[in-house]
Amino acid sequence: MNIFQPTTVRASKKLRLISWTLGLLFVLSAVNFFLSTSPLTESEFYPSLLQTLFFSLLGGAMLLLAWGIVRYTRWVRTPLYVVFVSNALLFVYSTFMVLDWVEASSSLVVAILLFIYLKQSKSILTGRRWLGLQIFTILALLPGTLFILLTVVFPDERLLDDSSLQLDPAAVLAPEENLYVTVTDLGTELPGSAQEAKQLVDGYPAEWDQTEANRLLGTLAPQAAAYLAATEQQYQCPTSVNDFSMDADFCELNLLRDYAEVAQFAAITEARRGNSALAQEYAMAPIKVGKAMVESDNVSTIEYLAGLASMNIGLDTLAILEEQGVLGSAAIAQLLESATIPTETLRTPLQREYLGMRLTLEESLDIPQSYIYHPNRTRNEYYTFMSAAVQNGTRECVVTASDTQSAADQEMITYLEDQRAKAFNPARPNIIGNIFLTVVLSSLSGVQNNVCEINERVAEYAR
Repeated sequence: MNIFQPTTVRASKKLRLISWTLGLLFVLSAVNFFLSTSPLTESEFYPSLLQTLFFSLLGGAMLLLAWGIVRYTRWVRTPLYVVFVSNALLFVYSTFMVLDWVEASSSLVVAILLFIYLKQSKSILTGRRWLGLQIFTILALLPGTLFILLTVVFPDERLLDDSSLQLDPAAVLAPEENLYVTVTDLGTELPGSAQEAKQLVDGYPAEWDQTEANRLLGTLAPQAAAYLAATEQQYQCPTSVNDFSMDADFCELNLLRDYAEVAQFAAITEARRGNSALAQEYAMAPIKVGKAMVESDNVSTIEYLAGLASMNIGLDTLAILEEQGVLGSAAIAQLLESATIPTETLRTPLQREYLGMRLTLEESLDIPQSYIYHPNRTRNEYYTFMSAAVQNGTRECVVTASDTQSAADQEMITYLEDQRAKAFNPARPNIIGNIFLTVVLSSLSGVQNNVCEINERVAEYAR
């Protein structure tokens, strides 16, 4: 028999009633979603338009199915496959969209009724049920619909007020007041002699060659002079000032580190020449530049850490000068009187870090809430952690004899451990957000320790 040949079907009233009811329900839903569309929406998903499409397909298919039950077999099989595919697509789509109880319940009802329909229906041509569609409904549509219901049962949170972590725009420094502009006026790369000078410092004192050092310092004189001039200026990255996004165009921080190493080389060379005053000036240059960086009112976390690294280079240089007998402990203590870093300076980079990650959450992860991702909850938890990090990181450094952790440190550690424990647990809502938080928060947990270590070194010289 030709499967496209019209064939009269005697079907139960129950099946016809189900098909007509669902068909009209879906058509009305499609009309409702269409009327709620906004052509000016900025969303990439256009939820109402997609829902209109899916419900139009479902509604049209169910009406054809109802008509086919009464009149023709060929109008039964095709709409049934359309219902099957449309409901599957609706599930996949709804998994990533904001749902309400009406939509979630209707999706559950559709899956159940579709299963009942498939169970009671038989092909007039073959006398067999559509077993494959039944199995798919049981294994995919019903569990999938329950997953959609979880999205409704566990909704996203309201956003918390995060004004306490907002960062006011900084006044842009004039080029002649910006140390970064001063050192980069000579280019963004140091001459090859800078690497040779670094090798001499790495081999100091066993492999030190004073004649070679004098030659190299002569070639690096412009860079050394520019770095000394920069110590009297403030720091600000011209390309990223007031740009709080994670992909801001940051300055060449490695260049500043290389300049600090040039100053270290110059300090040792001048000390060996007997120029103690100039050696002191070069030794203090990385400390002054580093302090200017950490005290900037627009500094990022990575710039802050670069500033701490610069200060460490300067402190290492002072230690070398002390070993050479160029500087005594009293003289070093006097030089470092104003070198202590106020822990309050950590507030700015942490606030900037928060704002950058907040923009990432709003842009890169800008997908509506579902059971597996709650954007608001993720941002709220990140805000809660960063607020605690600011309070914890800006407290005074206290080092006890037993080096025990403070209550604030213990609280931060406990919070991080809790995040790690629940990150990969699919039974908990917001698994994507939990994984994201685990990765991000772990990278921010030790910044304050770096500040305290610098201050400890400074304090040791002052004793």
